Amino acid sequence: MGSITPGLMLVIGIIIGWVLAWLAGRSGREGFSRQIERMQSDLQRTNGLLEESRAQARALNEDLANCEAQLAEAGSNLADVQQGTMTTLDSGPTRASAVIDLGAQVHVDDFTQIKGIGPGYAARLAEAGITSYADL
Repeated sequence: MGSITPGLMLVIGIIIGWVLAWLAGRSGREGFSRQIERMQSDLQRTNGLLEESRAQARALNEDLANCEAQLAEAGSNLADVQQGTMTTLDSGPTRASAVIDLGAQVHVDDFTQIKGIGPGYAARLAEAGITSYADL
C-alpha cells in the first residue's frame, strides 16, 4: 500500500480540483453578492436624483408658465397703449381754445422817457421785440 497508483492519483486530483472549484465559486458568489448590493445602492441614489430632477423640472415649468402669462399680459397692455397712441395721432391736433387777434394794435411804450435810454437804444430794443415796459 505504500505506492500510489495512477488511478488513485487521478481520484485525488479530481477531489482536489472539486474542492478548489467549490472554494472559488463560493468566494465568487460572495463577490457577486457585494457587487449586487453596491449596484442596488447606486440605483437607489440614482432614483433619488431622478426624483429631485423631476421636481426641479416641474418647478421650472411652472415658472415658465408664469413668465409666459406675464409676457402675454405685457403684450396685451402694449397693444392697448399702441391703439391709444394711434387713436390720438389719428384724431389730429386739437385747436387752441384761445384765439389771438394778430391784427390788433400792440401798445408800444416810449423808452426814451427812461433816463439813460436814447432813441438809438430804443430802436434796438424794438428790433429785439421789446416794445413795452412789461417786456423789459
